[in-house]
Amino acid sequence: MDKDFFINTKDYSNLLKKININMLKYFVVLSEVKDFNLASERLNITTQALSKAILNMENEIGTLLIERNKIPNELTNSGLFILNKANIILENLADLKLIYKKQSFESFKIGFGCNHKSFLPVIELFYKKYPNVILEVYYMFGKSLEHYINYHQIDVGFTIHDFKETNMELVKCCENDFVIVSNTNEINKKWSDLKYIKNMSLTKYGYQDWNDNIYPREIIARTNSLECAIQLCKSGLGSYYIQEIDVRYQIENKELFIISKPPFEKSNKVFMSWNKKNTKSELLNDFLDMAKKYFNLSI
Repeated sequence: MDKDFFINTKDYSNLLKKININMLKYFVVLSEVKDFNLASERLNITTQALSKAILNMENEIGTLLIERNKIPNELTNSGLFILNKANIILENLADLKLIYKKQSFESFKIGFGCNHKSFLPVIELFYKKYPNVILEVYYMFGKSLEHYINYHQIDVGFTIHDFKETNMELVKCCENDFVIVSNTNEINKKWSDLKYIKNMSLTKYGYQDWNDNIYPREIIARTNSLECAIQLCKSGLGSYYIQEIDVRYQIENKELFIISKPPFEKSNKVFMSWNKKNTKSELLNDFLDMAKKYFNLSI
């Protein structure tokens, strides 16, 4: 047994850290045929390239692996040790490639024109069945969502808008009432006695139409972010007038409570939509089945 074998087995876990996969493959083939010329032919590379790769490998490890002065080219004791480790690495690599080929790396695209949190149970069910599918979630307003579904860039969408495209399938999931919420469970509060947080961005896009001239209320905070408004309401700063679907998750988790109704009737329908031509998709059909059960729909 050559002395350099003892030098290089002190920390064999780091022995091959600078060795690339091609070097290992070259080394294994050379160990099998024990001849540089035959090995280079089998590998379809030049003898010079093979010799250089093996030399680089030896320099990285710091020991002689091949007996170049003997025919056939036998491995040194260090070479035999490295061969065992190389075979393990290459076998593991082959297993990883096989596993990778078996994995499904499809993507499933969901578009939201409303708050997504009410639909988390359906998404969680879908993910449990298809853990290897990449879920892509997008937020967009009605017309954009309609466009992307129509051109197969979104698989399924949830929106409060009634799409008009003939290729679109549209199913009502639920009614979406506007409510007044707070972080304390004080029901039947009078709307005019409350202090409000106002989301300016929702007003801008027509999702809130509280007319403060007709129904004056005390605004104590303004924000342009839905999440910020919800957080302020959860902290107890004030009440929040919002469509129920946007805070259903917080209501179900008892983080917010419906304490009053606005002085006027206001509700939206929430629709689930997809492209009729996409119904051969197994992923879409399974997602629709899960949504059907969750929302008690007839699809």
